[in-house]
Amino acid sequence: MSSSFALPRRSVLRLAGAGMLAAPMLAIGTRPSAAAWPADKPNQIIVPFPPGGGVDLLSRMMAPYLAKHLPGSRWVVVNRPGASGQVGFMAVAQSAPDGYTSGMITLPSLTNALVEQQANYKLDDFTYIAGLAYDASALLVKADSPFRTLGDFIAEAKRRPGQLNVGNTGVGGPLHLMALLLANRAGIQFEHVPYLGTAPARTALIGGHVHAAGFSLGEAWPFILQGDVRVLASASAERSTLFAAAPTYREQGVDVVMGTTRGLMGPKGIPAPIVSAYVDAVRKTLEDPAFKAEAERGFQPMLFLDSVAYRRLTDETFAQGQQLFQQTPWR
Repeated sequence: MSSSFALPRRSVLRLAGAGMLAAPMLAIGTRPSAAAWPADKPNQIIVPFPPGGGVDLLSRMMAPYLAKHLPGSRWVVVNRPGASGQVGFMAVAQSAPDGYTSGMITLPSLTNALVEQQANYKLDDFTYIAGLAYDASALLVKADSPFRTLGDFIAEAKRRPGQLNVGNTGVGGPLHLMALLLANRAGIQFEHVPYLGTAPARTALIGGHVHAAGFSLGEAWPFILQGDVRVLASASAERSTLFAAAPTYREQGVDVVMGTTRGLMGPKGIPAPIVSAYVDAVRKTLEDPAFKAEAERGFQPMLFLDSVAYRRLTDETFAQGQQLFQQTPWR
């Protein structure tokens, strides 16, 4: 049984939103010119995690381009963190299906809550707009950590069972699952420490409160470049084009492949013409030369999936999660 949440058959663009930290709400666009979607009130993108992480940065990076490619529209980004993303997921599912509310959703976080039978939503409660990005997970340590390699960390974990701790950004999320697979495949034990999102997990790691932490490789790139942290292992199937110096788990003898898919969903029942226009605006955004130029300064691997392909991927991810939960329960 494969433990991979990787995306075969997908072409990758190097786009990102490095350096785009902002307040929890950001309004972008012009005054409405018509009393119909998308112009008669602000369009909001709900981010199920705190400001500063890859999901938040991608949302803020895209907002002005969505305004550009949906004339007359205005966009706000609203952070609704909590319960490993479920607070934000529910906010999207329960919103009015008028096209004005969507969410930047992460897989497998959305589907794994269903695998755990902890969610108050179903996959059919959403409208699938477009998949946007796939980002491999990675295990990081503080720059001055005594662990120079994954082998060093494994050896110390075997010497001190259960005494090391590894941070993540939520129980059942890809970074938690990456650590569970590491423990399972390497035959080690350590404590899992969940945080509300990337920013608090990064603070904990740099502050020395955890021995290591999981991050998506793209969103970790800025503080890798700053020299605050080092990568022990990337959970990509092959070395990432983002950071070719980072060795994979597999090449170090541990079979772990894991990552995060980010995309846009809305509540069930959004009219098909609105979905079609939204998808078209997303496609034009990813093709926009100005967007590409801005995004090239960052390092998130991007993809485009239309509504049908995005729903298919979500169903596949749910099935993979069920298999993985049977092998390595995370609750």
